[in-house]
Amino acid sequence: MKTYQQKQAPVKGQIAPPPLFKITSLAVAAAFCVPQQAHAACSGSSTVSCTGSLSGSLSYGSGTSEIDLVNANLSGTVTWNNPTGPSVITISGSTLSTNTGQAFSVNNANGALSMSLDAASQITSPNSGSGAVSLTTSTSNTGDILLNSAASVSGKGGLLTWNNGSGSITMSNSGSVVSNNQSGLGATTAAGGSISITNASGGQTQASNGNAIDTHSNGASGDTVIVNNGSAISTGNASGINSTSNGGNIAIQNNGQVVAGGTAITASNTGAGNITINSSGTINQAGTAAAAIGVNSNGGQVGIDTRAGSVNGSIFVTANNGGVQATVGNIASNSNAVVVTYTGSNANAGGVSLNTAAGTDISTSFAGIAVTSQGNNGGISVTTNGTIGGAQAVRNGVIGSITASGNNANVQMQLNNTVNAVRTAIAGSTAGNGNVAIVSQAALSSQQGHGISASSAGGNVSVTANGAVTGVTAIRGSSASGNVALTANANTTGTGAVALSGNQLSGAALQVANAVQATVDNYASATTQSVSVAAVDVNAGSAIVNNHAGALLAGAGDFAVNGRNGNVTVNNDGTITGYVTLQGSGNTFNNNSSHSLDLRNYVAGVQNVAVAQINGVFNNNADGVLRVLAVNAPQSVNNAGAWQTGGSQLPGNGVVQGQLTGVSNFNNSGTITLQSADIGAAQAVAGKLLVITGGQTAGASGGGTYTSNGGQLRLDAVLNQGGAASLNDMLVVDRTAVGSGGATRVSVNNVGGLGGYTGNGPSDGIELIKVLDAGYSAANAFSLAAPLGAGAFQYSLRQADGQNWYLQTTDLVPLAKIQAMLPVALSQYGLDTLGTLWQRVGSRRYQPQQQEEAGRPAAWVRAGGHRGYTEGSIAGNGFSYASSYQLNDDFIEIGADHRLWQSGKGSWIGSLFGSHGNGSMKLQNGADGRADLSSNSLGLAATWYGNNGYYLDMLGKWSRIGTRLAATGVNGSPDGHSALFSLETGYQRAISRDWSVVPQLQLVWQDNRLDGYTDSNGVKQQADNDRNLMGRLGVAMRYAKPEAEGRGFNGYVKADLLHSFQNSGLVTFSGTPLAFQSSRNSMELGVGGNWSNAKRTVDTYVELNYRHALGGNAGYTAGGMLGARYHW
Repeated sequence: MKTYQQKQAPVKGQIAPPPLFKITSLAVAAAFCVPQQAHAACSGSSTVSCTGSLSGSLSYGSGTSEIDLVNANLSGTVTWNNPTGPSVITISGSTLSTNTGQAFSVNNANGALSMSLDAASQITSPNSGSGAVSLTTSTSNTGDILLNSAASVSGKGGLLTWNNGSGSITMSNSGSVVSNNQSGLGATTAAGGSISITNASGGQTQASNGNAIDTHSNGASGDTVIVNNGSAISTGNASGINSTSNGGNIAIQNNGQVVAGGTAITASNTGAGNITINSSGTINQAGTAAAAIGVNSNGGQVGIDTRAGSVNGSIFVTANNGGVQATVGNIASNSNAVVVTYTGSNANAGGVSLNTAAGTDISTSFAGIAVTSQGNNGGISVTTNGTIGGAQAVRNGVIGSITASGNNANVQMQLNNTVNAVRTAIAGSTAGNGNVAIVSQAALSSQQGHGISASSAGGNVSVTANGAVTGVTAIRGSSASGNVALTANANTTGTGAVALSGNQLSGAALQVANAVQATVDNYASATTQSVSVAAVDVNAGSAIVNNHAGALLAGAGDFAVNGRNGNVTVNNDGTITGYVTLQGSGNTFNNNSSHSLDLRNYVAGVQNVAVAQINGVFNNNADGVLRVLAVNAPQSVNNAGAWQTGGSQLPGNGVVQGQLTGVSNFNNSGTITLQSADIGAAQAVAGKLLVITGGQTAGASGGGTYTSNGGQLRLDAVLNQGGAASLNDMLVVDRTAVGSGGATRVSVNNVGGLGGYTGNGPSDGIELIKVLDAGYSAANAFSLAAPLGAGAFQYSLRQADGQNWYLQTTDLVPLAKIQAMLPVALSQYGLDTLGTLWQRVGSRRYQPQQQEEAGRPAAWVRAGGHRGYTEGSIAGNGFSYASSYQLNDDFIEIGADHRLWQSGKGSWIGSLFGSHGNGSMKLQNGADGRADLSSNSLGLAATWYGNNGYYLDMLGKWSRIGTRLAATGVNGSPDGHSALFSLETGYQRAISRDWSVVPQLQLVWQDNRLDGYTDSNGVKQQADNDRNLMGRLGVAMRYAKPEAEGRGFNGYVKADLLHSFQNSGLVTFSGTPLAFQSSRNSMELGVGGNWSNAKRTVDTYVELNYRHALGGNAGYTAGGMLGARYHW
């Protein structure tokens, strides 16, 4: 026979179709001949049946319609040329082997061709030819090829079919196919016929340097379906499954195993047909550089679903117009895991939609997912439900990029599981005017790049992070002509300042690199690890930064917010720690949080001045707290930019300085605090400073206005005499005004001050608030939040010079007032409970005829009370403050009299008595304080009653005194004792039968001593004693009713002048000597009487009196006494 020649050379990468034969006259003759060698084991001409052992080669022509090899053993080849009509081949239990060509070949068939090989058959053709089995049809053929094999097949090629006509190819393999240098299962259609290949669950297809399953649909139509339920293995650089089409659809279903040294599954469609690849099995790219799945689509849809399987190797997709729908599962790759390159050139371009399945992971040292849309149409949508970089960090996590400026489609990314990347974790971008939207639900991490990067040339950008994000820049958004919105519902951390590319700023937790309008919402913790970048970095025409309740903005370098240009509004409902720099103009900072804006600038162990640049309005609203945080034990201090004024200190350990610059208006309805207890200081330190100015430099007025709308200012101060000795926190402002909320209430915490008199001049005292512009200092901008005292002194906040605000001592603290006036009150209390002789025992009858009666033994009891008011002044070294008190007292006294001696001139009567009294001293004129007094006393008296009307009364009394002092926020209980001596004399001279005049003189000396005590605030007060001599000069007009029937009555009116020989009562309170000066002279009027029963055994007596102070200080006392005396 003549040698056959091929019509065309094979295409590289594909299995060449068998040759279309040039039929010579010899070949035509051979086609109608019987086999060249006749063998007894084969029979029939139309239907050829062979069995048994055969040798040589078998050749058949068009006259044969069926060939059956049953239990045959052929060492040679079978060739069937030009069959016509339906052709059937059955190989059962047979063995075919050859070393010279195809073991079984059908050439140029015209009609349907069916071939069946059972599992007991074996075909071997190792050395030459295009396959162990080769089936081809003619170009005019309209019939189909059907090949079912369960046999063991091996050869240079496996089971190869070519339908050169319009028919289809259907192949099924459940046996073993091994090929060398060519395909294992191969099917090629030339004119639109469909291809269907099934590698059954028991089927094993293995190719060396060839495709294990290889299909080519070369017509303009004709679909290809490949189902692999077994194994398709290719070594070398070929594919496990390779399918090409010029227009028909390609559908590949892998439920088994695909292994290849080259791309494991390759699908290419140069026409408009779709490509679908589904895998629930294993796809393993065993080489070092190729993909597990490679798809090239010119215009049809691409669908990939590997969620139920596993992929070892990359997935590469190149598509045009038709769109890509992909869902992937577990992928392990030593290259980029999923790469989709899409070019949409028409309006119907479908774009790319890529998903990863839950419970899966993409593991590679390169990119996890990279999607690029290069044409003018077609967007990108990526949803990850599985992890990326779970086993090892990927180089880049998910990258979605539209590169054509004319493409206005959107980029959407939904990250529902973790991404762990070395460089960028998530990046979405478009060079067009489309929008970019990224939502993350789980943790995203980048070691050297962005956690999330989203950018659009002209559209809007939206990023929402519901899981933690970590990156050199955690979240970055940019749009040159659109808006950017960043929302962090979980923690974001910028880990450093590494230059990524170009002028992309990095290191921030939340960065807007460019935008027309920007919104940043932080609901969690946004922090940085770099000392040189801000936690929030915004570059936009206008921007709003919302730090929500419970959220934190803080940086390693205390750089919290950086507004690069435009106008920025910061709404702080959480905590901002550090400083802000708003470089544009027209900015607004709304501080609404009780968790505060905490000013601080502490970097790498160095304490610096905390300067916050506002360049606009600062509203410290009703719940807002502005603190200047303390730095405890800094390694070093940098005082550059610090400003020092009287009372303040330069920054140091516990001493801080904060500056708000460029503030055109500071509206305060909230709290500003420098108090150590509020700012985290290890101990209370005074001398801190807060400057609020409209300028850019502290110390010079920038024309800004501090507007008081209520609110609080909390400061530490050493409360002393002020002036050069001042050491205190201070607020410095340019100008002040008062809004509808009224004055700012100033609370001052005393840091160890003992108090001191400041003076009341225009620059005296402790300067707390400095107003730089003299003509713009509102008179009612500040007031004390509560009474303020230290030591003996009460401080008031005064605009002493009409400009600045000073603490000046304008009074004494209530407790000091009480203690200063207590000696005088105790003296009054002693006089009230002492009384005169007549008040003590009544106006006895001591005429000579009544001497016996007057000297009889007696017991008596009396009770009385007084209500009085005393005013005066408490003076010290250089100061004097008006003070007053009300004293109410009552007492009861019991005594006994006994005659000691009697003569013709008169009698000495001795008395022994005891008393108990209570008093209440209350400060007046708005002062809040009181002293409760109690006393228990014992006394002795000796009284001379002369028969000539003269009497002399000598008395001594000792009392134990108890006191309880109470004022606002403090109390104490100094106890003590009192010694009292009284000398009284008088002379009764009758001026008529019933009336007599009695001049009287009395001297009373008192020594009142109070012990030292420690008050409830822990302050020790020293003991005090006071001595006083009081004189009384008076006259009484006495009326005695004539006695009749054994009964008597006498009454009197009196007038007294009282004089205190001591100028004042002197005490020492908290180291400050204080003297209370009240009126030394007073006048007293009284009326009283005595009644005796008929038996003269019971006397009752009563007196009412009123005492009024004389001189410049008012005072009065009204009192009364009632007594009874029984004698026997």
